[in-house]
Amino acid sequence: MRVKVHVIGLNRADAMFREGDYGPIPTLPSQLGYEVSGEVEAVGHGVTNFVAGDAVSTIPAFDMGRYGVYGDTAIVPASAVVKHPPSLSWPEAASIWMQYLTAYGALVQIGGLAAGEAVIITAASSGVGLAAIQIANSLGAIPSPQPGRARSAPH
Repeated sequence: MRVKVHVIGLNRADAMFREGDYGPIPTLPSQLGYEVSGEVEAVGHGVTNFVAGDAVSTIPAFDMGRYGVYGDTAIVPASAVVKHPPSLSWPEAASIWMQYLTAYGALVQIGGLAAGEAVIITAASSGVGLAAIQIANSLGAIPSPQPGRARSAPH
């Protein structure tokens, strides 16, 4: 799928990939960037859930070295593209996926966090830490940004 880029998201994964410390080692020439918001310009054969003009953003579910998004246009697999709600601005749509998917995967999918449970969130001022606090709050869990301040779950 070809996306006309409006905004890119910059995150730690991009910097780490550039340094060769994130996922596969970049093979030059390499692409860069996971997160983008923009408009669909064209779709490939067999893609039926998107049309030109759709407002979309990417989720970090592809090999950045092969499908990076830095540029005026980005070629990305349709499986890593989502339509975003009109309530999100272009910058919001380009900047939320990495942090929220990372936090959600750790807290909910792997950790099974539930309402009433306490969770210690290290690096609470980072993008992933802030997302983790918001996700914990939305579940009714008790986030604590410091290990010495964790509260036990109510009985």
